[in-house]
Amino acid sequence: MKYSKDELLGENHKKLRHSDMPDSFYSNMWCVLNAKKIFKEEIKNLNKNGDVYWATLTITPILDESGEILNFIAIRQDITNKKKLESLSIVDELTTLYNRRYFNKIIESEIRRVKRENLNISVLCIDIDNFKKYNDCYGHPQGDSALSKISLYLKEHASRASDYVFRLGGEEFCIISSGGKTNESFAFMDSIVKGIEALKIEHKKSEVSEYLTISAGLIVLGADKITDAKHLYTQADEALYTAKNEGSNRLVLSNKSL
Repeated sequence: MKYSKDELLGENHKKLRHSDMPDSFYSNMWCVLNAKKIFKEEIKNLNKNGDVYWATLTITPILDESGEILNFIAIRQDITNKKKLESLSIVDELTTLYNRRYFNKIIESEIRRVKRENLNISVLCIDIDNFKKYNDCYGHPQGDSALSKISLYLKEHASRASDYVFRLGGEEFCIISSGGKTNESFAFMDSIVKGIEALKIEHKKSEVSEYLTISAGLIVLGADKITDAKHLYTQADEALYTAKNEGSNRLVLSNKSL
């Protein structure tokens, strides 16, 4: 159910705000508007029933005769159906996590953002340990079930506004986050590695645990140290390779980190 015109008249955007929209979105909005420019972006909102809808938000400053801001006119165009169609091309069907195609897009946009805002970026590469043996032992349907359980855990625990979780293919996953210091990112990602084993998904053929586990490689870089997306991903992947060689079921921090 949508709000009526009278219910929204005189209210600000907080009445519609979705928790996924970061403070930086609104900070940028006011920066543009206070510069007396038109602001136009896609925004995720909540309707009266608490359901998600997407809109193109256009806000135009109205100036008085002396050029000072008198008021604003905001126009919202509902694009929810368009966003639903877009999601079909960026979401992995089995796990409902973002797919590799969207990873390639997001990592580029996040690099630009952290450079602009002078933040750290963290990239975590994940691989499920001995997953071929798991499929051989329990069968592919059970393997798909395990992938779904792990994906749900990743989605629930990497759920901050700055977190993105991807299934890159097979048993490979990736998490991109921003803003945290190296020790904070390591502690957060390490809790995820430990949390997967704590799910207690039985794995009789595992070489490292009686349960399904993951290995992970983490790179944390400051804005001034980032070169490009390929280099960033490669460093995280190399740390993952080290984690595998050191016995699996662990997180390794890249020595190229801050």
